[in-house]
Amino acid sequence: MKRILLLTFLCFTIGTSWSQRSQIIAYMDMEYILENVPEYLEAQNTLDKKVVKWREKLDKEARFIEVLKSDLANEKIILTKDLIEEKEEEITIKQGQLRRLESLYFGPNGDLFSLRKQLVKPIQDRVYNAIQTIAAKKRYDFVFDKSSELVLLYSNKKYDISDLILRAIDR
Repeated sequence: MKRILLLTFLCFTIGTSWSQRSQIIAYMDMEYILENVPEYLEAQNTLDKKVVKWREKLDKEARFIEVLKSDLANEKIILTKDLIEEKEEEITIKQGQLRRLESLYFGPNGDLFSLRKQLVKPIQDRVYNAIQTIAAKKRYDFVFDKSSELVLLYSNKKYDISDLILRAIDR
């Protein structure tokens, strides 16, 4: 009977201590990591240049539409009804083309999305793989991103694994 009680007590104690194992938590700063990866900075620079080029093209088209509208307003009194309708239709067509072009560049499946996926995703994958490796090796239960919308009211620098991740990426 004593053995059964002792064995039950031992099982209960081991089970309780195992379930109360403290969880190991770390955090990292994705912005800091990406700012220190040269490939990411190059990719971001390429994206920024493309965006500027596309914006200039869209602005040029928008200015052209404004000129058409202004010309129509100025000439409206001397144009026939058919010519007015024709010019209004031309303006409507140009506005539709502008919206389609903007969607082509900046839409959910647009060129910017595709280019970002092509240039930035491999770098982000390297970062996430490094995080997975470090978390598994150090046996972290959770790794939080300090730069995300998650609010970290306080964080001790000794739990920051950002530099560890950077070293793992550089290998």
